[in-house]
Amino acid sequence: MFKILLFLIASSVSVSTFGVISPNSINPGVFAASAAEDDPPAGPGDAEAFTDSFTDTNGTALSAHTADTSETWTVGGGSDRIDIESNAAVADSVGEGYYYSSDTTDVDYVDFSIQITAGGQTTVGPCLRMSTSGNGYCLRWASGNYEIWDTNDIGGGALLQVAASNPTSATDVRFHVTGTTLAIDIDIDGDDGSVVDATYSTGRSGMGCIFADTDHDRQILSATWGVKE
Repeated sequence: MFKILLFLIASSVSVSTFGVISPNSINPGVFAASAAEDDPPAGPGDAEAFTDSFTDTNGTALSAHTADTSETWTVGGGSDRIDIESNAAVADSVGEGYYYSSDTTDVDYVDFSIQITAGGQTTVGPCLRMSTSGNGYCLRWASGNYEIWDTNDIGGGALLQVAASNPTSATDVRFHVTGTTLAIDIDIDGDDGSVVDATYSTGRSGMGCIFADTDHDRQILSATWGVKE
């Protein structure tokens, strides 16, 4: 009788008190909610395709540069207008230039770091769903806005503009696509704007120069492309 009483008392105590498991494990939703209160926020859990920190000798053309994970860049449209200065991607001439990477992964996001230490005009930027002919979606910073452009329809204007303060210090931004929805996430803490466009459904990672200023204080410091999971 005494053993049965001890068993009943022990059974009434949540074993989670001792950090093993909770009776709420029979209801996964309840357990997950309580765990989320104590654990740090989970990362995006995405699969990285490759990273480029744009580290190279000053003046190296992007087309002659090799990314951190051995990928290379090829001009698909326009001219070779991006080069490396102070280990960052910058414009070396004003005009259009669109690059695709040697990585053929059908990427759907890019996380990049941008900084403008002088002025507030136009930067080069990363691209998604880029074809070998230089057609795809590219993002740039231009005078108070992050903008998404269709590289094959520059005359039609930006597909999306998201107003934001000038990134005078290194700022992390995510540009991503889900189906036909393109979105910009400043600081990678939740989307700040999105637009629907069905022009391109697949493509590889890219870089673009859409009439960017040649002031080398307007830089893309690094970028990582990948596939959302």
